[in-house]
Amino acid sequence: MSGPGLQTISLGQGQGPIAAAMIDKAIEQGTWVVLQNCHLASSWLPTLEKICEEVIPDPERTKSTFRLWLTSYPSPEFPVSVLQNGVKMTNEPPKGLRANLLRSYLNDPISDTTFFHGCNKPETWKKLLFGLCFFHALVQERRKFGPLGWNIPYEFNESDLRISVRQQQMFLNDYDEVPLEALTYLIGECNYGGRVTDDHDRRLLNSLLENFYNQDSIQKSHYRYSSSGSYYCPDSENYQGYLEYIKGLPFIVSPEVFGLHENADITKDQQETTQLFDGILTTLPRQAQGGARSTQQIIEDLASDILSKLPPDFNLEDVQGKYPVRYEESMNTVLFQELIRFNRLTSVVRNSLHDVLKAIKGMVVMSAELEDVFDSMMVGKVPVMWAAKSYPSLKPMGSYVSDLIARLQFFKVSRPIGSYVSDLIARLQFFKVSRPIGSYVSDLIARLQFFKVSRPIGSYVSDLIARLQFFKTWINDGMPTVFWLSGFYFTQSFLTGSLQNYARRYRIPIDHLGFEFEVMDQESEMDTKPNDGVYIRGLFMEGARWSRQTKVIDESNPKILFDTVPVIWFKPGVKADFKAKQSYECPVYKTSARRGVLSTTGHSTNFVLDIQLPSDRPHTHWINRGVAMLCQLDD
Repeated sequence: MSGPGLQTISLGQGQGPIAAAMIDKAIEQGTWVVLQNCHLASSWLPTLEKICEEVIPDPERTKSTFRLWLTSYPSPEFPVSVLQNGVKMTNEPPKGLRANLLRSYLNDPISDTTFFHGCNKPETWKKLLFGLCFFHALVQERRKFGPLGWNIPYEFNESDLRISVRQQQMFLNDYDEVPLEALTYLIGECNYGGRVTDDHDRRLLNSLLENFYNQDSIQKSHYRYSSSGSYYCPDSENYQGYLEYIKGLPFIVSPEVFGLHENADITKDQQETTQLFDGILTTLPRQAQGGARSTQQIIEDLASDILSKLPPDFNLEDVQGKYPVRYEESMNTVLFQELIRFNRLTSVVRNSLHDVLKAIKGMVVMSAELEDVFDSMMVGKVPVMWAAKSYPSLKPMGSYVSDLIARLQFFKVSRPIGSYVSDLIARLQFFKVSRPIGSYVSDLIARLQFFKVSRPIGSYVSDLIARLQFFKTWINDGMPTVFWLSGFYFTQSFLTGSLQNYARRYRIPIDHLGFEFEVMDQESEMDTKPNDGVYIRGLFMEGARWSRQTKVIDESNPKILFDTVPVIWFKPGVKADFKAKQSYECPVYKTSARRGVLSTTGHSTNFVLDIQLPSDRPHTHWINRGVAMLCQLDD
């Protein structure tokens, strides 16, 4: 349908009233209206919902030939009632590399015979065309590997491929020499790269494109896209030959074709399993069955246990007296600022737990915030109230709290063995059963549900405790020889403090300075402090490992997803004096999610810095592997 019977508008700022007028006119005339990009007009969506619920259903006003079409990306602001009352259609890329390639060749414009044979350099054109379609399938399929594939899952679609294919043919027809550099820029920086907002994802995108846009891919026969040779560019002269090759590709794809290590499959399967169990957990009943303990009793015990482990707030006056602000030692300021942040966090945790206990007993009203804390504790998640004041963490509640306390302890001593054994016996005693089988089964289900909660909560608590202990040790025993990089709330202030000490000692402008890096032989401790810079520990490498024998970055061992990195020496120096070496700039992230947002300080909430690691392979190999270092794991 076209002409006066169809009106379209792309929504955005100020377009809402125009769209409403279009709908009113179409309702009376019985024509069609298409509203595009509804997700960009979130503030107008409530008005749209009102129109769909009150105006359009009126049979006296709305003609039977009227239709309203809406297009949108997935958006939490999109009205649920509109989705429920409308006919929904989705256009998603097919699952699997083979299906993706086949769709590209069966869709316009590649399926058009005139277009397929419309280049004056047919051999080069067909090779680059197949490489471009393979690249398109690759960037879409990498999303299933989560952060290992892309830091941010971008919505690459058919329009990106379509414009790239047309531009490629135009450039090949217009130039005598193949303009690989221009094509690489157009496709990698504009068509596909225009969607990419993360610098490391942009680096990965160009690295992947480099595998398909190079002289070897044009000149060599059966140019291989994977190290095993299972995927290559066929030397077919006709369209049907490419279809036959694509249909012969395996359904199950090995990670090596994406440039990833075989362990990436394990990471992908673990992510899918975690999502499945998280969904199952949210559907479990919250009420106790049979003789099992009630939900309120479980939360009471859990809250009391966390409160018993949380140490009191740091005495900032004592710390400031012991570590005063000094020109030659910026770390004293770093310590004081960190303690302020952790005091703020532990106060929120402590007060919210006390309030939850009071609300359970009916002493205070169970507000929406307290209810969120209660529900989050029940499923082992970090409450929103805590996360708002917290450092980035994907740990479940238990590990988080333990890690926080350990950090504070660094900035007393573990439980005595007798106390630990007594606690263990008490926990085992808790699970002794002497009741009829029916009651036993009901109780067992409740206990299994409790375990689903207590283990993740234990992870969150453990992480919190570890951070608190980290800072207690610093306060009581003095500045550490090796700093636990993961323990800092605001890691960039620690790195800046180290550079500032060097700048003030040698009277060099701090903006001229940077870090060189040396991975030491020691795993976690050093005998003495370095003359300049700092020793750090606590990093985990994903996608590769550090070879203790060859002192370079190396392939991961099978079925070992993370490798603990030894102590690293951060050596400050003048950036202009640094010598170029064959290395890989390995990004460091606070959590395994890798993606972050720009904070008010100008730093990412997740990315910390790039560490240059010696490598005996091209850096593109590790870029395609998705190699990064993490300050903390999820468990």
